[in-house]
Formats: sequence, C-alpha cells, structure tokens
Amino acid sequence: MPGPPAPKFKIKGRATRLCQRATRERYNRGVSRKHKTEMGYCAYCGEWRELTRDHVPPCSLFGRPRPSILITVPSCYFCNHGASMEDEYFNFVLKLGIDQNRFPNENADSVDKIMSLARPESLGFARYLLQKYQRNSSRIEVDRDRVGIVLRRIVRGLFYRDIGMRLPEFVPFQFVSIEDQPRKAAALSGVTDSLARGQQEIGRGVFRYAFAQCALPDPFVTAWLLSFYDHRRFFCFTSNPL
Repeated sequence: MPGPPAPKFKIKGRATRLCQRATRERYNRGVSRKHKTEMGYCAYCGEWRELTRDHVPPCSLFGRPRPSILITVPSCYFCNHGASMEDEYFNFVLKLGIDQNRFPNENADSVDKIMSLARPESLGFARYLLQKYQRNSSRIEVDRDRVGIVLRRIVRGLFYRDIGMRLPEFVPFQFVSIEDQPRKAAALSGVTDSLARGQQEIGRGVFRYAFAQCALPDPFVTAWLLSFYDHRRFFCFTSNPL
C-alpha cells in the first residue's frame, strides 16, 4: 500500500536545500520501513505488482475469534478487492440457516448482517434480496452468477496454494450446488463421496475442501468439493480450454 503523503518543504537557498534533502531522505527511509510492501506475481492475474494477502475462502465466512491458521495467497490489490461485493453476497446467503449451536459466532454475524439491512446505506441490497425471495418456499433464490464468481476465485486460490502454480483465467470453470441441484448431484455422488473422504477442514466445520487433479500433461483439469458450515456443498470442476 502507498505510504502517507510526503511533507512539503519550502526551499530557501543552498544550505536550506541540503538540510531539507537530508530530512526528506530520512522521512522516506522511515516510510519504507513502516509501509514495506512485497513485490511479486499475483496468484490470480499473474502480473508483477505490489502484493497483499488474499484469504481463501474469504475470512468473513469465519466468526470471531477467527482460526489462527487461515489460507492466504499472494494477490495484487485489484484482484484481492475486485469482487468484494460478491464476497459480501456469498457470505450472506451461505450463513442463512446455519446451525446456531455448532456455529454460534457465525450465526451471530448472520443475525447482525440481517439487522443491518434496515440501515439507509443497505437499502439497495435489501431490495435486491427481496426481489429474490421465494414466498412459496420461504427461501432466497441464489444468484448463481455471483456465487460462481466467488467459487471460481476460491478454486483458483486453492489451486495456487496446493498445486503450486497459477490457474489461468481462461480455463473453463463450472459448479454444481449439491443441495439445490439434486439430480446432477446424484449423478456425481460417486465422485463427491470419494472426495469427501479426504477433505481438509478449517474452522471446525466452517470450511472443508478436497480436490483431485488430472494426470499430466493436463494439470488444469481438476475436480473440487467445497463444503461450508456442513450444510452447503459445491462440486466444482475445471476443464481443458480446448
């Protein structure tokens, strides 16, 4: 992140310029120590930029106090914050209906978020959710496009972390919501059951995942099982772009 703005110096003669030059150099050295940034390649876009650490999945899914060990990958600012609205939506819809006894902190976050919809700055989001409300089933229709954006980024982050290489943006990505698409989920039950036996867990059931990778020379063909709060599961897969 850029440091604070440099102080303005008035120049009045050679002696003053030398003094103020030394002052500016000391100031800049202090800024570089205080606001030290890491340069490197972004795990998402692959560009050489100043890096931040992106949580995979978004850390907002975990209640406070958060687990001491969360997955992070190097990310430029633009890739890290470019889908913040989708992250917020994903966080909101996934926490609806979670077990309040098993996930009390996450449930409290969900209640707070629902209560915040009455604030003037949240009215736009509240109207959007109201349009998605299904009266017959008393459920909110999930926006697959927005959910897919977050799932895709989670898979790309985990791919980078576990396989050690970047999953290019052009690689096709698809997903099946196991609870919302029972017929497709039944056809994939053999694969998902096999993946479920090897899931890694973060946050005592908040997030679990497992993956399988196609043998070389096609490393971008993968299958993923992502589970959130043990009540929402997604089967995701990437395929050959050709």
